[in-house]
Amino acid sequence: SQQAGIDFNRRVSDTEKQLFNNITMFQIPDSIAACDADKSDYKKRELKYRLNQIVAENTYFDYACLVTDGGYTCDTIEKIGKNKGEIRTFSQDALENYKKNTMKNGYVWISDEDNRIYLMHSVRQRSTLKHEGYLIVRIKDRAFKLAEVRGSDLYFTTGTKTASMWRQTVKNWQTRSGKMGWKTGIRR
Repeated sequence: SQQAGIDFNRRVSDTEKQLFNNITMFQIPDSIAACDADKSDYKKRELKYRLNQIVAENTYFDYACLVTDGGYTCDTIEKIGKNKGEIRTFSQDALENYKKNTMKNGYVWISDEDNRIYLMHSVRQRSTLKHEGYLIVRIKDRAFKLAEVRGSDLYFTTGTKTASMWRQTVKNWQTRSGKMGWKTGIRR
């Protein structure tokens, strides 16, 4: 049980780091600044291309939605097979509803009605820390394999159980260790 908590914490940290590294590596803040300043179709396509790199096969993410401080919105909905409208609506609503918490904390973890997990991040320039926008990504099912304790046995799960397991693991973990600082899916 303790090892499951340690593994969970490591996965959360790895996921946040991968998102930050992808934002930096694909120069998302620079591309946002250029897009907000120019507003040309070329700059919008360039930003969209960079956003698509974040949801590549080798990452933890299968969908991304970005809102710039200049008001431009783009996403990678074409990479999603079904429920496109619901995913886009949920993401855009979350981007509006959690801006304040994301600005304050840097990252916010949330889940939708289908128990899919999303990570929202405040995008800033690395050198000046100028805020450029907000990015929300949906976590692939296979990214988190959480453990469930039944008696003295440990079971691992993926898929739709992940988010409910995630919430329960966080709740149990916070109760047992007091070290995590999670509250309603928002990381402090």
